[in-house]
Amino acid sequence: MTDLLEPKPELVEFLAAAFGLHPCSGGDIRPVARGAMGQIYRLTLGEGDYAVKHFYWDMDENAARNEGNFRDAAVAAGVRAPANFTTVDGRYLCRLPDSLGGRMARLYGWVDGDPVDVRRSASALGDLLGRLHSLSLPVTGPVHPWYEVVPVEEEWAEIVRAALDARLSWADPLRRRLPVISELAELVSPVSEEERIICHLDVQPMNVLSDDHGLLLLDWDDAGAGSAERELASTLMRWYVAGSMIHGEEAARMLDAYHAAGGRVSLTGERSFAMNAATHLNYIAAQARLILDDQAAAHRQEAERQLRDALTHLPTRELYRKLLDVAATTPRRTGGRR
Repeated sequence: MTDLLEPKPELVEFLAAAFGLHPCSGGDIRPVARGAMGQIYRLTLGEGDYAVKHFYWDMDENAARNEGNFRDAAVAAGVRAPANFTTVDGRYLCRLPDSLGGRMARLYGWVDGDPVDVRRSASALGDLLGRLHSLSLPVTGPVHPWYEVVPVEEEWAEIVRAALDARLSWADPLRRRLPVISELAELVSPVSEEERIICHLDVQPMNVLSDDHGLLLLDWDDAGAGSAERELASTLMRWYVAGSMIHGEEAARMLDAYHAAGGRVSLTGERSFAMNAATHLNYIAAQARLILDDQAAAHRQEAERQLRDALTHLPTRELYRKLLDVAATTPRRTGGRR
C-alpha cells in the first residue's frame, strides 16, 4: 500500500463507479494537499469537481456516519460545509483495491475559497462556532483519549532518552521543554459525561475557507464527543494567540458573536484549556514516536518538521491566564442568534 495514489484512469473509474458518478474521457485526479489523517485529491469529472481523502489508516464507518449526520445538522443551522457523498451501497467509506493503494477513501463536494483572514473574521468565526454549539447534540460514546489523556512523565523520559541515544537534533529542545509539558499535563482531565456533546474538534484556520458568502468549515473527520467549553478555549488559542501575543480585540469580538449566535458556554478557568493542552502534548509525542519508528521512514522528514513547529508553539499556562482575562472582560450575551 502507498500513501500517494497514482493518478491513473483506473482510479477515476473506480471512484466514479463506487460513488455512483458519471466518468468521462477527460476525467482526472491529482493531489492537492496533505492532511493529518490523509492525502487530499481533486477529482474532476464531466459533471464537476470533488474532493477525495485517501486515509493513512483504516477508519470506522459508524464514526463517519455520525460525523456526516453532525455536518448535516450544522448545515441546517446555518454552518457552511462541503457536501458528503456516499457510495452506491450507502457507505461513507470505500476501500480501494490493492492495485490502487488498498486504503480507505471518502468523497466530498469540492469547494473553492480563499485562506481565511484570521484577524478580520472574528465575528464570522464566533457565529460559526456558536451555531455549532447551539445544537448541543448528545453523544453516547466516550471522548477519544487524544483529547483527555496525555503521556505520563516516564513516557516523556523514555522518548527523550531514545532521541538522545539516536543523536536526534530535537532531543535536547524537547528535554528543555519538559517542565512546561508537565505544567500543561496537570490541566488535562476527562470530560464529565453530562458535559459531552458532539464537537467538530478541529476548528483551526487551515480548516476554514472564506468566499463572498462567508466562512466554510472543512475537515469534519475528527468530529465526536467533546466539551463545548474546551473547544471554545482551544479555538481561541488557535486563532488569536501568536507566540506570546494575544489578539485580545479579535478574541473579544469572536466571543461576542459566539454568544449572539447561540453559543452556550463561557471559559471558567485554566481547565477550560484541557483539550488544547492535551492535543498539543499528544501531537508532540506522536510525531516523536513516528520519527523513532524504523517502519515509518517515509514520514520521518515531515514528522520532524511538525515536531519542531509544535515545540516552538507550545502554549503555556501564563498564556491561558491572559486569554482568560480577555474572556472575562467580554459580557456574555443572551437571547440567541442575531
